[in-house]
Amino acid sequence: MAQAENEGKNLSEMFEDILKIYNYLDTCDDPTVSDKYQAEVDKGVKICHESIKMVNTLQLFSNNESIEEVATNEIKYMLLSALLGYLSLKSIKESRIHLLNRSKGYYTDYLKLYKSYGVQGVDVADLVEEEEEEKAEDEQKQVALAGSNRGPDLRAMSVQRASKIERFKQKRDIENKLKDLRTKVEDEHVDDEVKREYYLTMLNEWAAISIEEIDSISFEIPVLEHSNKMKEKEGKGPKLPQLKPKTKPLRPFILTKDLLQKQVFGAGYPSIATMTIDEFYHQKVAEGDFHAPGSGAQGHSLQDFARDPDKDKEELEKEASEKENLFESDDPVNLIRERNWDEWKDDHRRGWGNRKNRS
Repeated sequence: MAQAENEGKNLSEMFEDILKIYNYLDTCDDPTVSDKYQAEVDKGVKICHESIKMVNTLQLFSNNESIEEVATNEIKYMLLSALLGYLSLKSIKESRIHLLNRSKGYYTDYLKLYKSYGVQGVDVADLVEEEEEEKAEDEQKQVALAGSNRGPDLRAMSVQRASKIERFKQKRDIENKLKDLRTKVEDEHVDDEVKREYYLTMLNEWAAISIEEIDSISFEIPVLEHSNKMKEKEGKGPKLPQLKPKTKPLRPFILTKDLLQKQVFGAGYPSIATMTIDEFYHQKVAEGDFHAPGSGAQGHSLQDFARDPDKDKEELEKEASEKENLFESDDPVNLIRERNWDEWKDDHRRGWGNRKNRS
């Protein structure tokens, strides 16, 4: 259907259609799983594939050219691989891992093209080299990690964090520059130099986006792979949460301190039930609303501590040991949770809560 719509359109018109679809997906409030959203995703992916095929047929780009040799109106077509990577991640018609790997390949292709043409603005050399060597070194990394009992490399994590902050600032500056240039490009009599600078800034913006997306994908893939392995090992699908049985509505009653008070209040209020605190507690235990001391269902309660302090201490030590094992084994789920918590604390300083309209 989309191919029929694109018949007769030139490369420039198809590229404008892709940008319109991207702007819609990036700004709309429609759910990702909605039919309208997914229809636009499918349409954009098909147009991207057709446009890339047309670019290859016309041989617009080669490995022995620099960005200075590319015509101004052709620079924008270098973005097709990055746009295809963005659109591929929005689809829900295939497995998530398959889409992640495919999108990562598209983003990497764009960064290789960006680097080969010597575009200035975003440093992608290290990342491209890392992606090229990743497959060859993957097995060696797994062996090294399996035989190492050391914790995470704090120095490497610090360098990576500083690099991420620097890229964020750089991306923000590029976005601000792009907004200023966009107003100038929309002018009917725009100068060729302004238009060229606008397209080059777009290349820089998508280079920053590609690095950010590849970084995110590289974290998500191991988590999904680990999750799938656990499901295969258990031979089960995802466990559904158990629904708590509905309890009967609580009828009005008088709660007394002891049996003597129950007899007194019961005689004065025959229409209202009476029970002692002890009877009320045992009734709630039987109904499942309360848990008996020592059952382990409540975690570490004061009742458990009073009944058996030594056992409660052993449970706490066991939990601490499990947390330490997760940290030392570099559990991917635990690592991502800890990193997300550190990043959240950086953006939400202590005391930044509700200040009750105080400055």
